[in-house]
Amino acid sequence: MNSWFDDYSLSDFNLQDRFLFGGSPWKNGYAIAYAEQSPITYVSAITTSTVILHDTGDAGVPIANAYALYHALKGNGTL
Repeated sequence: MNSWFDDYSLSDFNLQDRFLFGGSPWKNGYAIAYAEQSPITYVSAITTSTVILHDTGDAGVPIANAYALYHALKGNGTL
């Protein structure tokens, strides 16, 4: 999981995220906490080649996370 926003919106256990961060990322300024704890926020700091391994059958971490990381790394010239 590289984005807590995606985790909240796409996974099957977003209730847990509301307890972890104090609420939904879409209200009362909780978005800052979600962004600060999301690895994708810091993708520009990745400078080494990275292998992305994922499974479309993983309901806990949606495949969209892998696509987002791939495009972020590709856009930064890391891949």
